Amino acid sequence: MDIIVEVHPTNGEHYLPPNLHLMVLDFEGVSVMEAQTRSSNKNIQFEFSCEVGERFSVKLTLGEINITENFVIC
Repeated sequence: MDIIVEVHPTNGEHYLPPNLHLMVLDFEGVSVMEAQTRSSNKNIQFEFSCEVGERFSVKLTLGEINITENFVIC
């Protein structure tokens, strides 16, 4: 299964905030893909493939704020 993870600005903003860090983590919590915004990124996008039953997480960090969402491919 092909997966696309995208991050776009909200609230009418044209760019993502600087130093926003996006990571895709494997089932053990190890980063397998990561990117960090600069001053004028309009979005971040990762594309990858998974098999049924695989687990991964998406983690966003901005300053002291961390959000992680866990996924299982069904």
